[in-house]
Amino acid sequence: MLVISSHDQKEQNLKEIKEIVSDNGGRLMIFGGGVYAKIVSGYLMEHGVDAEIRCVLDDPYVTEEQKNSGVIAFSEYLKEYANEVPLIFGVYDYRIIQKKREQYVNEIPYMYEFHFAVVNNERIDWNREYIEEHWEQFRETYEMLSSEGSRDAMQAYLNAAVADGFHKLFTDFRDEVPYFSNHLSGCKIDRLFDCGAYDGDSAHDFIDAYPEYDRIYEFEPDCSNIRKIEERVVNENIRDLTIVDKGVWSDTTTLCFQAEGKSSSSISDEGEMRIDVIKLDDMYDQFTSNSLIKMDIEGSELEALKGAANVIRDISPSLAICVYHKREDLITIPQFISSLVGTGVYDYHIGYQGLDLAELVFYAIAKKNDGRKQDYE
Repeated sequence: MLVISSHDQKEQNLKEIKEIVSDNGGRLMIFGGGVYAKIVSGYLMEHGVDAEIRCVLDDPYVTEEQKNSGVIAFSEYLKEYANEVPLIFGVYDYRIIQKKREQYVNEIPYMYEFHFAVVNNERIDWNREYIEEHWEQFRETYEMLSSEGSRDAMQAYLNAAVADGFHKLFTDFRDEVPYFSNHLSGCKIDRLFDCGAYDGDSAHDFIDAYPEYDRIYEFEPDCSNIRKIEERVVNENIRDLTIVDKGVWSDTTTLCFQAEGKSSSSISDEGEMRIDVIKLDDMYDQFTSNSLIKMDIEGSELEALKGAANVIRDISPSLAICVYHKREDLITIPQFISSLVGTGVYDYHIGYQGLDLAELVFYAIAKKNDGRKQDYE
């Protein structure tokens, strides 16, 4: 049964931090200097933490210019501030947090962490009220899942998002190898349709898992990322890989695009570029029943699945679809897929493969091939 913990570690941490800051004259420090640190800082201020917030970095990364602007070297924090000023972790990589905690547990009495799903440099606003408002819809997805492990993973993710039980999610449910380790293990996959290919990293992992594959299609509209894929093809001597320099969408058209040169590039009304997008149904004849569609396209997954409705309905390729870019993804994406095929076609699973609250994946694994054969080109 889907249950969200009544204990809220975030609220407890906020309460303790406010008390300590009140006693130490309004001082607070955040370990980290990137986007994630700014998001954590903003979250603290939104929730009533009234403090002078300074940045702490490991010593080798602190420049003279940063020192002059108020950045504190970690060694200085340990020597001058650790006994009175809380250290809030502002890094997304939980492995760094674990290492710091283990190393300095006896030297830093006040260490706190907050975990968020961050998409396009914005925090996804998970909260208990949203879960309660959509409880029946979340429960519907939960009951679709085909294994106890997947149901436990979904529950752990929601608890981590709402009440910050992140350690359990990370230690008990994280897949070391994205996409191709746990839930797809043992599946026969001959073609990968990699939507949101970035630099070809998923293709690399796919080849390790399925060295006898037939073909890989890399969908990537960002020119700088395409160059990275081309370099990978040459450097790793990758065979039978086709780059499709388009995004995927519910229709074949042209849309605005925000190019970042990294994995966060996305379709956006605020984008300054225009790109061609394609619906996967236009590539219907390239699919086999042993195909896999992987999607990590920064919140455009549902629209792209609408453009693959005929493929999914007729051919039943296996699916690995990211469901963390929007709060509703964990509701709308599984239930849209189910609406296309009904019961008995797929086994459904949830996998977590992140270093923070990102990288939650919904798997639809075809129960059997439908006998449809394609002539490989």
